[in-house]
Amino acid sequence: MKYDSVIETEDLARHYYLGGVVIKALDGIDVKINRGEYVSVVGPSGSGKTTLFNLIGGLDRPTRGKVFIDNLDIAR
Repeated sequence: MKYDSVIETEDLARHYYLGGVVIKALDGIDVKINRGEYVSVVGPSGSGKTTLFNLIGGLDRPTRGKVFIDNLDIAR
């Protein structure tokens, strides 16, 4: 069975600015999820899980990097 990438991120980063301080919610994340795969994202509170899904879902724009859904760069 041939798998193609459905979701892919390249050097994905999301930084927030709070009172002149940079908060790096995500910094340099590379993910590749192929068609037919099941994936779990786990980590402690504040580790960036929701931020990652907001970027993949197009709800937020990355500070840096690319998000591809079916080879279309949605981060543009």
